Amino acid sequence: PEYYMVCPSDLRDKVINLIKKHFNMHTRIPINAIGQFLTADEIRKSAIRE
Repeated sequence: PEYYMVCPSDLRDKVINLIKKHFNMHTRIPINAIGQFLTADEIRKSAIRE
C-alpha cells in the first residue's frame, strides 16, 4: 500500500488536541465548573474559529 501523509508531524499534536476537544463538545455537557452550556451554534462557531 502507498503511504500518505495526512498531517505534517509538527502539527499532529495540535490537530489531535483539537479533535479531542471538539469530540467532547455537546450542548448537554457543561463547559465549566459552574455549569454553563453552549448552544449548537456556539459550538459550531467556536470550532470554525479554531
